Amino acid sequence: MKKQIIKDDELIRVTQTHYEKGLHMPPHTHEFSAISLILKGGFQELIDGDSREVCRAKTLIKPAHVLHSDHYDDDCSILCIYLKDESIIDTKARDVLKEWTGMYGINWNTFQPYFNTESLKERKQIINSFLAHLGTSKNASDEIPEWIYHIKSYLDLNFTQNIQTSELADKYGIHPVYLARVFRKYYGLSIKDYIKSLRIRNSIASIFEKKQSLSQIAVGNGFADQSHFIRNFKQEVGTTPKGFKKIIA
Repeated sequence: MKKQIIKDDELIRVTQTHYEKGLHMPPHTHEFSAISLILKGGFQELIDGDSREVCRAKTLIKPAHVLHSDHYDDDCSILCIYLKDESIIDTKARDVLKEWTGMYGINWNTFQPYFNTESLKERKQIINSFLAHLGTSKNASDEIPEWIYHIKSYLDLNFTQNIQTSELADKYGIHPVYLARVFRKYYGLSIKDYIKSLRIRNSIASIFEKKQSLSQIAVGNGFADQSHFIRNFKQEVGTTPKGFKKIIA
């Protein structure tokens, strides 16, 4: 396990952690509530005897002091925001932190401005806005139909390829309009946006690994070229890949 602290101030701690395939974390708790963005890989989480699968592109809200254990089925990279001072959180936003919740379609760009200001007032506002954003996002359902789960699993493995909804519909024998509607119902975003989220999050994990150039990361994650990558990255993250590298330096 390798952990990097990106930001640590009086309000939050932001970390990126790489977990090796096969690692088992025994039962433990966290001192602070946390928002975890799964960048790469997946794992099994056990909470109160209930086993849950956590996969790439998912965002987890983890209340403080909840006992849980984890087993990593694959190399996994997680970007985590720990909330060190919940007294600054609005009452309505605080409700978001009451339950262990998984969801999709959460972009970093709502939170990214935190790194650009020294104003305590502005940083508090950004935290509350980010939690409000989480509160309005669709929760991932635990009762997803098997056929739509198989399609998502296929996307998880093949997101670097040029995948069209019509091709998926033909592959699984489902009408494309129905497929698009059901996928959005259970995952809160379109198939196209889900693929983009997979590509961007995996790109962020690659930036942390520091083994590839930006052009290599772009092509390796299914973008047409570096310009296409930079444009999509900025839309979802709120800054360019180079700007993000400065944040984590």
